[in-house]
Amino acid sequence: MRPVNIAPRYFRIRATSCAALRASPDRSFDPHEAPERATRRGKRAAMRALINTVPFYGKGAGARAYTAELLKALSASDADMEWDVLLREADLDRLGIASDRRFRRAPFWGPAAPPDLPGVRFIWRNALDQLVAPLYGRRYDVAHYLDTYGPLVWRSPTPFVMTIHDLFPITHPEYFTPWVAHYLAALMRAIPRASALMAISSETARALTDVFGIPSDRIKVVHNGVDARFHPASQAEVASITRRYAIDEPYLLTLGAVERRKNLARVIRAFARARRSAGLPHRLLIAGKPGWGYEEVEAAAAETDLPDAIRMLGYLPGEDIPPLISGADALVYLSLAEGFGLPVVEGMACGAPVITSSTAALAEVAGDAGYLVDPVDEEAITSTLIQVCQDSALRARLREASLRRARAFSWSHVADAAIATYREAAARRERAR
Repeated sequence: MRPVNIAPRYFRIRATSCAALRASPDRSFDPHEAPERATRRGKRAAMRALINTVPFYGKGAGARAYTAELLKALSASDADMEWDVLLREADLDRLGIASDRRFRRAPFWGPAAPPDLPGVRFIWRNALDQLVAPLYGRRYDVAHYLDTYGPLVWRSPTPFVMTIHDLFPITHPEYFTPWVAHYLAALMRAIPRASALMAISSETARALTDVFGIPSDRIKVVHNGVDARFHPASQAEVASITRRYAIDEPYLLTLGAVERRKNLARVIRAFARARRSAGLPHRLLIAGKPGWGYEEVEAAAAETDLPDAIRMLGYLPGEDIPPLISGADALVYLSLAEGFGLPVVEGMACGAPVITSSTAALAEVAGDAGYLVDPVDEEAITSTLIQVCQDSALRARLREASLRRARAFSWSHVADAAIATYREAAARRERAR
């Protein structure tokens, strides 16, 4: 595929006023002056990095989880580094990194919290991403943007690293409103300028080469990890959570934002046919907040005329998810496009049989541990649901395979790869001087 030329014609941000982003008086500083700090071991670190953690406050669950888990894994490492982050003090504490002297809030991080108004939040995020962070980037040895969208202008000699989750605004614009697809695609023009790229799957790495013509040796594939809270729940924990949600029948579970890309309308229709044709007693539980195309999923559920068998649970507290996964006869994740597919690994870590798409990144992540099916073949989905629900021996084999596969995914590995990437990028800059 010929590399795509993305014209810079959308949404130029004007730097007219960033008063809300000014540092407080007790944190005044020169943007070109490197901060002097001690690590938790009492001496100055060998390297200083700016980590743009703005995705922690964004809408994308995957980028938000990536940000949180990477920071926790960096803190668990022994790296002789310092990291400036863009987080509230309360969030540093919530992530368990407030006492790690290698972390601190970036000096230019003025507001105590991102604005609550969606439009203002949009401007706030872009002001940080595109104006403020690039301005102060020269204070650091390296900078890391965590969610695919980097700085369109970066005139600092400091190298910047980008984690690339997917290129869907370019490769799958049909899953976005047109203006969102255009805007996000424009922000992706920063990708070829990055000093180093970390792709969360081989599928994403291939897209980088296909779309931008980036050689594969410039891309480091680093799979996501899985949070330690995802593990098989006890029978008592499963019984407690099913009582809380009034679940008294066996069930299948889907996780993630309820949006068009997740292919839930097909899953619902296939489930309804499976329940009628095979007399399955199961319910289908759909957990996740509404996203773009939610109405299509609601309509598909209504058309089945099975109001008691299909339940929309909405957004769930994090602590409820592992026992719900553990109690399911299968986690069903038949998305049409994913950069990685974190729910697949989370399901496997809980020991659930996983039914997922036979295409692209999901097949890569599931390996030989998942039950793979064509996500657009409703008859194949129906027969798969029947087979998994009726065959207890198959479910037992899939549970064992899930647990084995989940052990391959570790956030500590992601942190190690990030640290190595920071050092490599900084070393290349030194050699180029």
